[in-house]
Amino acid sequence: MGRNVTDVAILLNILAGYDPNDDATNEIKEARVKDVDYTKSLKLGDLKGKRIGLIGIPDETNPAHEPFKQAINALREAGAEIVTKPNGTALTYYHPDNLDINPPLPSTIVMDWDFANDLPAYLATLDENYPIKTLQDIIDFNNESMKTNPDAFAYGQVVLLRCNDLDIEAQKEQFLADRQTDILYAQTNGIDYLLQKYELDGLIGVSTPGSPLSPTLIVSKACYPAVSIPLANPGGTTYPLNMAFTGTAFSEAQLIEFAYVVEQATNFRIPPGLADKSRLGAAICAAKELSVNERETFQDILDSALEVYGNNFCKQQDVDRVEDLLSEKTARFLHVNQ
Repeated sequence: MGRNVTDVAILLNILAGYDPNDDATNEIKEARVKDVDYTKSLKLGDLKGKRIGLIGIPDETNPAHEPFKQAINALREAGAEIVTKPNGTALTYYHPDNLDINPPLPSTIVMDWDFANDLPAYLATLDENYPIKTLQDIIDFNNESMKTNPDAFAYGQVVLLRCNDLDIEAQKEQFLADRQTDILYAQTNGIDYLLQKYELDGLIGVSTPGSPLSPTLIVSKACYPAVSIPLANPGGTTYPLNMAFTGTAFSEAQLIEFAYVVEQATNFRIPPGLADKSRLGAAICAAKELSVNERETFQDILDSALEVYGNNFCKQQDVDRVEDLLSEKTARFLHVNQ
């Protein structure tokens, strides 16, 4: 994660590489991928000859629709060819029964088994005096913490409990079979299928939490690279809308170039605000001390204040303006009551 594509490229330069302690990186050694400078992909060069397939197209009711079109136009202006089905719809992964729809996402134990197997292996490398040694230790620690701070565990620890119940040795064969299922679904019949069928250099989808247009799930199952950049951010606590690029193994450099072209052409990202909301917070608390009938005369101002207070991207002048209005209304009632 980074503020921009440049940050991500720099960070990847540091992170990428073969780790003899991590079997998951064996392919890096076998592919002889080393000494790649991903910052060289930070260029607005010619994308002529590059073909990028759409695996998700937001419809006109989706708030991502207009910024998505702007991003696609930026790629076209750079020379890239955007590929869809002949009727203009999104490309679909291989489905033996219906080539016009994506196959259902298989349910596997791969993530749980990996977690249950790898976490204890990591804990075993820590100093012998470290108090956490097992997954059960983490669960017990969380249970104790919930007693004093339940709000910190809004989602519970369902995954931890589920993983702790896995029998690593007894379910290893199922894990290996499920991993092959994931590879068939996400690599062979998924990303690689589309790249080869349409002779593509990459794929584009819309990445939003729970969105059927998002390539996130298939990318994670494939263990392939992806880079996601902002399309729009409604502000507040609303989830941002992102464009996600993905491709086959070791295509990071190409994906970064695609993402950089879009980022520089659109500048959709809104940096989080650094507004001081302390006075506004105090004004809101003061307003809430009033009776419901008293607040009723300026409820619209209080609602606006609450909205601004919860917006992580608001400007200082917006904070100050609504604070002045709210304080003025509240002060009148406080003066009368005194």
